[in-house]
Amino acid sequence: MQDNDYIVLLHKDLTGEISPAEKAALSDWIAQSADHALLAADLRAAWEKSEGYEKKFETDLDAAFGQVQARIRAESPTMRVVSFRQQLLRVAAAVAILIAGIWGFQHFADFTNTPDQVIVSSEGDMKEVTLPDGTHVWLRSGAQIEYPAAFTGQNRPVQLRGEAYFEVAHDASKVFHITLEDGKSGVEVLGTAFNVRQNAQETAVTVRNGKVRFSPDDNSKSVVLTAGKKAVLNKVKRQVTTENVLTFNELSWQTGGLEFIRTPMHKVISDLETYYGVQLTLTNTDLQDCTHTAPLTNQPIEKVLESLSLTYQMQVKKTGPKAYLLTGGSCQ
Repeated sequence: MQDNDYIVLLHKDLTGEISPAEKAALSDWIAQSADHALLAADLRAAWEKSEGYEKKFETDLDAAFGQVQARIRAESPTMRVVSFRQQLLRVAAAVAILIAGIWGFQHFADFTNTPDQVIVSSEGDMKEVTLPDGTHVWLRSGAQIEYPAAFTGQNRPVQLRGEAYFEVAHDASKVFHITLEDGKSGVEVLGTAFNVRQNAQETAVTVRNGKVRFSPDDNSKSVVLTAGKKAVLNKVKRQVTTENVLTFNELSWQTGGLEFIRTPMHKVISDLETYYGVQLTLTNTDLQDCTHTAPLTNQPIEKVLESLSLTYQMQVKKTGPKAYLLTGGSCQ
């Protein structure tokens, strides 16, 4: 073997990847001369000072050795002649630096993804953002998201303040992870569509399709949510409850309107009140559990109530600037 081959064996010996046969060959080479022994000792000392770069790497050390040798030969003739040991030390140093650089890049890839892209949705506006992996995010008014310019590690980390709707690009090799504003809670997903809502009292995760894992903190049991499921974290009690989603109308800020699919009338009334900022009084309690289906709409509340009155034979009376009384009617 050439001298550079033994340098490779020195590295394998330091990382514990050397075979018995290679170990014997390396020992013989070190015993051949004081230069070899000093080189091995120097490289081990440098290795220990660098705290050991134990990770595997792939590079062409023969080419690197050749480049260093060529550079040594190309040096000015006026320079003094260096000994064989000094040349090998130069090569060993170059290889050690190369090893350290490659390992360091691989080992710290996930941690050097410091968020350097910060997007904030201004008050009163929704903002759509496309992340480096193709994930689409809709930020509700006042929300903020931070993410790296590129997802280069094993994770796709983002940080979220406020409320946002996500359509995550599928990538089974890179887990999509959201750190929430309390610094404790997190959401992990491979590919799905879901909403995260945060305020001072609670954090809610609603899954439209796919699957996510919601973790309140490091000490609490995580909750796996599938399509049509919702988890709510009470921040004061640090308790999580789950429920089935009757409608996705809490996402109306992102979809642009309300949609009902066999939705109980009491939920229809509640969603209309929240979306339009009105008060609706349904006097006929027999209608509470009637199921209502209507396509996505953002028509004025008067038009929506007119449609309900025709469908269920109700009478609608406006009793205040934003108050309506619904009387009579029957289920279909």
